[in-house]
Amino acid sequence: MNESKAESEVVFRRMAKVCNAIVLILGTLTMIGWLMDIHILASFGTGYIPIAPGAALAFILLGGAWYLYARAPSWRFVRICVLILTLFVSLMALLNLIQFLTGADVGIEEYLVREILGLDPGAYGAGPTSPIAAASFLLICAAMVLLLFTPGRRAAGLSAILASAVTSVGLVVLLGYLYGTPQLYGGGYRYVALPAGVMFVFLGTDLIAAAGPEHFPLRLLVGPSIRALLMRSFLLVIFVVILIDGTFNSLFLQLGLTEALRAALSALIAVAIASIVISQISRTVGGAMDRAEAERKRAEEELARRAEELARSNAELEQFVYIASHDLQEPLRMISIFTQLLERRYKGRLDKDADEFITYIVDGAKHMQQMIEDLLAYSRIGTRGKPFEPTDFKAVLEQAVANLKPAIEENKAQVTHDPLPTAMADASQMVELFQHLINNAIKFRKEEPPRIHVSAKREGEDWVFSVQDNGTGISPEFMKRLFKIFQREHAARYPGTGVGLAICRRIVERQGGRIWAESVQGAGTTFYFTIPVRGQER
Repeated sequence: MNESKAESEVVFRRMAKVCNAIVLILGTLTMIGWLMDIHILASFGTGYIPIAPGAALAFILLGGAWYLYARAPSWRFVRICVLILTLFVSLMALLNLIQFLTGADVGIEEYLVREILGLDPGAYGAGPTSPIAAASFLLICAAMVLLLFTPGRRAAGLSAILASAVTSVGLVVLLGYLYGTPQLYGGGYRYVALPAGVMFVFLGTDLIAAAGPEHFPLRLLVGPSIRALLMRSFLLVIFVVILIDGTFNSLFLQLGLTEALRAALSALIAVAIASIVISQISRTVGGAMDRAEAERKRAEEELARRAEELARSNAELEQFVYIASHDLQEPLRMISIFTQLLERRYKGRLDKDADEFITYIVDGAKHMQQMIEDLLAYSRIGTRGKPFEPTDFKAVLEQAVANLKPAIEENKAQVTHDPLPTAMADASQMVELFQHLINNAIKFRKEEPPRIHVSAKREGEDWVFSVQDNGTGISPEFMKRLFKIFQREHAARYPGTGVGLAICRRIVERQGGRIWAESVQGAGTTFYFTIPVRGQER
């Protein structure tokens, strides 16, 4: 993915350099046309008004500025030169607009052209720069400044939008010349010359490419997605149809054909060309969609195969754990029984070390037996669970409290709760879940009596339950291992096997929820778990 992105960035940098070179070359050619009195270079045609000398100079300055930046983007001197050149062009464009809107004779462009370049801006009917071109220069300069001097994705995105606006202006100008419609290139005001329209398209494309494919409009056009492919394809169709229609319309006009015949022939040619292009696009897009669909089918099939293998592996693992744990019970029971007989018969009759060793063996056998029983309970969660049914969580909590009555009374614990909902779940496993969490709160109590509070609230498509206590809390470094099997924070201080919270996690996950905890060490812990809202709940 990173290599593909890097290659894409290289392509767009090259594209920007090519467009910049074209602008610089075209701007230089139009200026040579003015200096050497070659009308066709300044106008790109014998029947067109040439570009204004001030506009030609502006294109040369902006193209040169961007060329300098492309060669040495990190040099401070280069960045200062770029800033000066863009500010100069912006000043020219702004004064041009002020003169156009107010009628005030600013005269900066005329002075620059007449006194410095030695040209007559009124020759060939060119006159000063068009206000449409001046506004476009302001947008281009703003896009350059944003792209070069304001870091960040937002500035680059805004620069691409401004450059897109200028490119659109250039395309409209070209469309006007193609169809012989002066209103599209400034009819009634000052015309935007054909060379200016061409260079605005390339200069805007230059900055769009420099901004990169993450921003509009390239974001919509670039990439392997079907959307991008369709956008590229239909834009190509539109471009080809307009170009051919405009070209043949001009040709038919020169041949002296009637308007009706010109329209009919243009429509027939456009339909023929569009049919060919659309046929090719359909083949390309259809092939891409077929490949995407085939890939999608392979990925479901692969997902289903892996899910089946995982389910089979889990079932085999649970069966292995159950069999191994069950088969370990008998020899362990024998060890425990005979060790206890040995303790009763020979305790005090051997030396002190022997009595201590026997005690270690008895305690170890009891601990191992408890670990096996917990491991069996852990393995049975997925295989011996009951179907989900409407479960009254108030009744579930009361049953869990009743099961823990001796421990609750012995430790003077207080268990309270808010109103609890009825939700679809495995009721017996919910009782087991609350037993583990309440028992955990009692075990990790402080000197004061344990206080446990249970509540629930609905958040979107889940019931979120909480079990809060005032116990010792959990250290931050242990939180990541809290729900892993056989993980204990204070193994030497508190009894247990480290399986209880792992069982809680498996129970909650079987219901389709998740479990987590928030704790302040020394100030208690709150366990949270979710139960999905299902159709038959209230």
